[in-house]
Amino acid sequence: MPDDSTRLIVFAVDMALDDAWQSQTDVPITLAVARRLSTEVGREPLIEDAKLLVAAERNCTPSEAFELLVRTSKSHNIKVAELARRLVETNQARPAES
Repeated sequence: MPDDSTRLIVFAVDMALDDAWQSQTDVPITLAVARRLSTEVGREPLIEDAKLLVAAERNCTPSEAFELLVRTSKSHNIKVAELARRLVETNQARPAES
């Protein structure tokens, strides 16, 4: 179970990513910071990428996308990190839309 300082860091990173996503400013920079901090607190950095993929697909915030990832992982009995990895790999394998 993460301690209070870890939960606070994750919360701050999630809020920063939500703000960047909603304003569509500094998303790449904020994503890079989110990945780095995720690694530091023991969360798989691919989860940050998966959150943005889901947010774009579902037209929601990255935090809402994370909630969806958690629900999906529970209903399919798969870890969130594994689900994120699969989503990112599947997205990378798709041909670019023109």
